Amino acid sequence: MPQNDDAQRPARPRANTTFNAFNWRRGKIPTSVETAAPSAELTQPLPLETLIEALTPPAVPSLAYARALAHTLSTVTPPPRFAILSPVLANLCGANAPIAFQAAGYDILASYWENCGSAVLTTADRLSCFSLFLDLSVSWLTELWEPRFKALVALIRSGTETVGIEAQLLKILRTWIEGAFSGLTVPDPSISPSPAHTEERLERQRAVESMTALLMSLVGRAEFVSRISETDTSTVLQLFGNLIDKITLVSPISTSRIPMRHHRHQSSLSIPQVPAVKPAADLAVEIYLNYLAIRLKAVAPVHLKTILPHLFRALAFYASPLPRLSLTPSDIHENPLEMRIMEVLDSLVTGPYSASCTVMLKYHLFPEEKGVQEAARTSLGAIRTLRASIRRVLIVHLARQIVIERDLLERAWAKDDAATWDLNRFRSVLCRAVRQWIEFDQTGSAMCSTANHPCEMILTEITGILKDITQAFDETGDELDYEEVEAIGDILRELTAFVRLQKTPGGAPIRIALSQMEVPTNFLSMLSALLAQDLLVTPLHSVLPTVILSIAEHVSDTDTAQLLCAMLERQSFSPTSPMWLDNWKTVLAIPDLFSIHRARTRQVAVDILLSVWEFVKDIAAYRHPLATLVFGFWREQAVDLKEDHTSIIIWRILGDEIVLHSVERLEETTTESDEEDPVDIAGQIVDFLTLIASESHDDELEVTGDTTLPSPSLHMPSTMGSPILSRMTSEYPPPIKEKETTIPSVMSLLSSLTSGHSSRSHSQPPHSHDQPTAPESPMAHPPEQPSIPKAVALL
Repeated sequence: MPQNDDAQRPARPRANTTFNAFNWRRGKIPTSVETAAPSAELTQPLPLETLIEALTPPAVPSLAYARALAHTLSTVTPPPRFAILSPVLANLCGANAPIAFQAAGYDILASYWENCGSAVLTTADRLSCFSLFLDLSVSWLTELWEPRFKALVALIRSGTETVGIEAQLLKILRTWIEGAFSGLTVPDPSISPSPAHTEERLERQRAVESMTALLMSLVGRAEFVSRISETDTSTVLQLFGNLIDKITLVSPISTSRIPMRHHRHQSSLSIPQVPAVKPAADLAVEIYLNYLAIRLKAVAPVHLKTILPHLFRALAFYASPLPRLSLTPSDIHENPLEMRIMEVLDSLVTGPYSASCTVMLKYHLFPEEKGVQEAARTSLGAIRTLRASIRRVLIVHLARQIVIERDLLERAWAKDDAATWDLNRFRSVLCRAVRQWIEFDQTGSAMCSTANHPCEMILTEITGILKDITQAFDETGDELDYEEVEAIGDILRELTAFVRLQKTPGGAPIRIALSQMEVPTNFLSMLSALLAQDLLVTPLHSVLPTVILSIAEHVSDTDTAQLLCAMLERQSFSPTSPMWLDNWKTVLAIPDLFSIHRARTRQVAVDILLSVWEFVKDIAAYRHPLATLVFGFWREQAVDLKEDHTSIIIWRILGDEIVLHSVERLEETTTESDEEDPVDIAGQIVDFLTLIASESHDDELEVTGDTTLPSPSLHMPSTMGSPILSRMTSEYPPPIKEKETTIPSVMSLLSSLTSGHSSRSHSQPPHSHDQPTAPESPMAHPPEQPSIPKAVALL
């Protein structure tokens, strides 16, 4: 069959179907659909009376009629009386009506109040309509919030018609805002936010912003504020504070990083941008700050106890690390909201109510038993506020120093608030706050897991205050006065108490390397930077050594040895320093001074001790206290005596004290010699030597066997009429047996002392240097009693 046979056939008529191909390309709705959709009775607009009659009970309402009535009321003139519409609104806006009918009812109410003038309506009509909003069982719905909000705005004429309904109006707005914001605090359970979830969050955000904008306009009107009570103001403040707490207390502390924004290419600028969803915390804090910007100057002082805690917690949430104190301009606030919070707090603590704010700031430095997480955030924000205030004063001080040096404008300065934020005023309260937080941290076992280690964060912020002060004085080169140094020292001692509680997983004390700054936490890092200052230049040279030595078990042997060398250069161990004995007491009290882990520190300490002893041994007023201190320390170490260089030096010091004290007693007058020395340190040393000689080597006696010696009575030469030795012979009866070689190092040391080590030994008659037990040396006097150490007999 030829291919062109189809051309000879007659054309078939086209089928009449309702399918219209590719209508989406033309963007036009098909005509057949348009003609089939509307009903015959709605093709022409119905009269207003017909619509009202169709919606008035007991007639069954129609949603189409309700929407048509809302459209008609926006254009009809004159509007009907409210009494005619009242049954319709009560039926549509009731709590039991479907959500779509309620939305249509509020649209009718909005159209009616927007179109009719205030002269037509009475106060009774307004109050009757306002009663439709008092049912707060449904605080927020996506389909309902906007029609209901528009109706309320139309009813109150954007805030101009609110006489008599102020308190209820604030309650309605407070409930709606809380309902809309509650959905923003719930995160999306999915990994990536779904479009529906994002759309709902955008709608809730728009609702919160619209409602708070109305609230701000209301409280900005003087006539409105004059008709509300202090209770109403307090409820509004509590509303915004609760929004902040609801999101900040359940979220981790913000990293305070500004998100990087993509710069759009010129070709993509025509694409409409999707509105960004604000973080719930940013939205809540921004609303609160906007409210305070309007009402803060007029708010009563009694509300400060509500305002400050919320601001403290918001500041703790956005707090970012502060840079080094300097006059160079720098953006220290990584988040704009952090800067706004600090501006509000600065205006409060430096304003007319600064005294009240300072008292409340001190109050919030301490922990509370209830609400650990809330108290920790509040305390952290209060400390950051205190630190920022002190930094502001220090920066002003730096700036004035520069200007004074250049232009000599010191007379042009007015009185400032430097005295208000002086560290001495917060000295005791900070010390007590540190103690209580440490105690609270030890007693609250579950606190670390719930509040992200609040104790360490708070101590870090307090340490930052001390760091700022020392850096400011490093910049100017000035010297801190005595009270400031003592204040810093007291706070440092309290802070180091927390270090003593830190242990490694194995139970050993955690180590702080002052020279390397390699520490595991931010608190220890900042504290190490403070403690590692050069004692030769820092104004804290009088307090840092005792603070470091109080945690010596956490500091390496090298660092403590270097510390003692620096203290020696500062003359901290000689009588030229008023605290020299206290410094020696601190050094000798190092727990592991005579362990193998402190070999270098022990060597340096004993060498310094010997040099100081050589300097003071001719001055009794200095020698006696030092000898007493060394003897008291050495007596406690008797159970762990070791024969090395360090122990020989201490035995020499004790021997010198025995000799010099005995010589001083001999040089006294006859009247004075009859009186007993109230503190007979030499006698106590002799007693100690006797005890060591007789009891500390019982194990060696069992190994070498027993040796029986005669026990003749002791006859001292007439030239050695020392009351100490005569008392010793009467108080210690001779034992039956004793080892011949009892502590030879002590005997040889004290023997050498009697041969001329003392600078004052020329006034003492010569002694016999022969050992009673040596057979090759002749005895110069009758044999000694074996029960008394030979070192004592030689004296």
